[in-house]
Amino acid sequence: LVAAGVWLVRMPLAEFMIGQALSERGTEADLRVVNLNFERITISEFRIGAPDAPDVDVAWIEAHWEWRGLTPRLQAVRVIEPKLRLRVDREGHVSGGALDRFEADAGPARRPSIPRLELEIVDGSAEIAAPFGALIATFESQGTIGEDFTAAARITNTTQSDANYAL
Repeated sequence: LVAAGVWLVRMPLAEFMIGQALSERGTEADLRVVNLNFERITISEFRIGAPDAPDVDVAWIEAHWEWRGLTPRLQAVRVIEPKLRLRVDREGHVSGGALDRFEADAGPARRPSIPRLELEIVDGSAEIAAPFGALIATFESQGTIGEDFTAAARITNTTQSDANYAL
């Protein structure tokens, strides 16, 4: 009976747990869990930063995992229409706004590694506020990290200048 109750409230519970995990790492997020089962989660309306000017805004995220005994192992992530807002100051420092406060898990120290993970990013865009004006970039990726992963980004052609800066 308890298991059935937990299954019925799994999506609001997942929203709370994900939001709490991000909050513990210094980042406030809003999101909506659309689907959650034993093999995948689908999230929509994912936002980090102010509601009226988010630093990250993603229309759709799908994550798939497989089970090894009682432990899930993330296998694939598909990110649809991520939008990033970045800022570059006059000294060349890049800021992701609310992302700058994100702190990695402070668990036991271990050698960092990149997991073999299939990552697809579809129709990504970034707005970069720079001293000489705004830049717009698009990006996408596909493949498995560590195997056949490819990523591409392109800044829209522009000619801009302001005081001591030119592009």
